[in-house]
Amino acid sequence: MDLQAMLNALLLLEHNGRTVDRFFRDNDVKHIALYGMGLLGCRVYEHLCESDVEVMCAFDREANRFSEDNDIKILHPDEMLCLEKKPDLIVVTSSNFYYEIKEEWEEKSGIDMISIGEILEYCLVGEDFERVKRK
Repeated sequence: MDLQAMLNALLLLEHNGRTVDRFFRDNDVKHIALYGMGLLGCRVYEHLCESDVEVMCAFDREANRFSEDNDIKILHPDEMLCLEKKPDLIVVTSSNFYYEIKEEWEEKSGIDMISIGEILEYCLVGEDFERVKRK
């Protein structure tokens, strides 16, 4: 799923009164981190702020471009190795680099990673998912 399809999927979920937190509830995931705080990462964070899922922090290779007065602590990926409390899962919002990020960081950090695209596919079942894929 490309960026436009993922943003469409988020909007469709929102329009139907649903959010991505269904995936986390169904899989007993309570604490997550995001990887990638671009447009999609920020939208996912906004969706999750209204859920029971705790977004502990976010990672971004350009963490220094964000101000320190954000609602969420944004760290450089190298800081993943120094976390006192680890999240249950890291959600990668950068679809173009998901496999590179997963390959580089999952084993090193000891934290499972999943792409936001996989989560959106899980949350959009049947016709909804087919409509998003075609666009």
